[in-house]
Amino acid sequence: MNLNPVDWTVLVVFLVLLVTGGALCRRYVKGVADYCVAGRKMRKFLGLSTHTAEGLGLISIALVCQEGFTKGFSYVWVALVGVITQIIVFGVIGFAIMRYRDTKCLTIAQYFEMRYTKGVRVSAGFVIALSGVLNMAIFPIVGSQFLVNFIGLNPTVELLGITMPSAVPLMTFMIALALFFTYIGGMVSVILTDFIQSIVIAFAVIISSFILIKVVGFSEIHNSLQTNLGAAGYSPFAVGSYGILWVLSIVIGSVLGFVSFAPQMQRIASTDTAKTAKQMTLISLLFGQGRTLMILGWGMAALAVMGAVAPEGMTGEVWSRVATPRFLGNTLPSFLK
Repeated sequence: MNLNPVDWTVLVVFLVLLVTGGALCRRYVKGVADYCVAGRKMRKFLGLSTHTAEGLGLISIALVCQEGFTKGFSYVWVALVGVITQIIVFGVIGFAIMRYRDTKCLTIAQYFEMRYTKGVRVSAGFVIALSGVLNMAIFPIVGSQFLVNFIGLNPTVELLGITMPSAVPLMTFMIALALFFTYIGGMVSVILTDFIQSIVIAFAVIISSFILIKVVGFSEIHNSLQTNLGAAGYSPFAVGSYGILWVLSIVIGSVLGFVSFAPQMQRIASTDTAKTAKQMTLISLLFGQGRTLMILGWGMAALAVMGAVAPEGMTGEVWSRVATPRFLGNTLPSFLK
């Protein structure tokens, strides 16, 4: 196991802090608006912090690390295309999000009823709920698998006489924790706990990136990309990289995905004004891009140290997913881990 008593102490203290903060928020929930959109009182920089935490779930870390491992710097251009599109459309123009905030809707489904009919609201609510369930069928699994390799747990564990993958109890715990925060204080507790997490995330990502670069070195990363990926490690249009269709799909998905993602729009609805919603979106996109590029470097550093060739008995696709968390678990110092 890669975690020692110092790591477990930090983890327990942090969880106690989060749970306590989330529980204290219950006193501020007086009605439906408080529960769903935090009373529409969220300002710009508090919104930035909640966007920072919401945009960096374990699945996001796993995704970006794997892209760094398999595509190298090519992902930089793909990510830039997506974020520049979002900055122009939402951060500068305020397309859709400002008008959505002005309606004072509690949910996307309610907005559809205001524009169309109650039947459309019910249908939209069903689709949003179903897509959320499908998301939850993927996000916690990927995140827990990342943690299993990061912590260095055995692939399987026995509980109540049943042998199961170690990711299962981890996944169950993470889902239960998220449901607990939402249940006890709604959007108020989500925003507060996101604020606490954003401070830890900023510290951990920046310091971890400096340490990993110092340990591996830019020249070693560059040589590794040239050896293992060639031109595909730098250009998204090279053979073996993304290709033009993938880049175009990123542009389309950057717009449609932003305004159709319920947690995203829930934060937009929680801002105090429509102008705040636009400013918050602009700043969070800039911060989020910098954070993403740092995490991308983790995957490239893992490629340089762990190598592209999968160990015996493991496919290349699986190796691309587990190499970075194993590298991080073996490399990062205890307290930071």
